[in-house]
Amino acid sequence: MTFRYTPLVALACLLWCSTALAEQLRYMDEAGNIRFVNRMSEVPRQHREQIVPPTPTPVLNQRQKAELKRRQQQELVRRQNIERQRKFEEQRRIAQAEQTQRRLERERLRMSGQDRIYRGGR
Repeated sequence: MTFRYTPLVALACLLWCSTALAEQLRYMDEAGNIRFVNRMSEVPRQHREQIVPPTPTPVLNQRQKAELKRRQQQELVRRQNIERQRKFEEQRRIAQAEQTQRRLERERLRMSGQDRIYRGGR
């Protein structure tokens, strides 16, 4: 009984695969909208000269995928290092500014004769 339906199932699979592999064409209409169609007969005559098949998606093998992932990780690490360096430089500038401010304050107190108060009354 199952052998009777096998040709029908095979035919259905072939029809389904052929529609899945159908080529899509694209063109731009008068309004500037991009249209996608399956057959050249669906394209108006005035737009047939601009038919462009869509660019195929590149198929990457395992080595290319691994290389792409490695490059993405390297880029992420590079950006993290740049951000870490930027934060470090900013903290260093803040610390230098605070140190300079304290030094200037000590110098001002020394010049005004209040340095004994500043040093604890010696």
